Amino acid sequence: MGRIIRGFSDLPPEVGPTIGQTGEFSVDAKDGPILAQSWYVLDRIRATMEQAGGSMADVFKLVQYFKNLNDFPRYNAVRRQFFPGTPPVSTVVEVSAMMPSDEILIEVEATAWLPLRS
Repeated sequence: MGRIIRGFSDLPPEVGPTIGQTGEFSVDAKDGPILAQSWYVLDRIRATMEQAGGSMADVFKLVQYFKNLNDFPRYNAVRRQFFPGTPPVSTVVEVSAMMPSDEILIEVEATAWLPLRS
């Protein structure tokens, strides 16, 4: 954790083509940061859910914070990979800035329900 994802090169090489990497420099330079950050944050949520004994199907609400709401369609395309059916209830908010850096374009808060296991 504690790393800022700046583009496709910060992800495992097999991920980029699955989330929109084209190989065209100008397109990837423009779309890469939001696509890569979207995948990374959702993948961290997935990993956290699995570590807790759950899955993405246990997530029932997402709050998505964007620096620019124009990025929502690209994020939404990535989100469909993590929630292929009906996505969780969702709130989308535009904010002026996020910590710790101006390079952060998106933050996602997930709420899930996991039953107690005995």
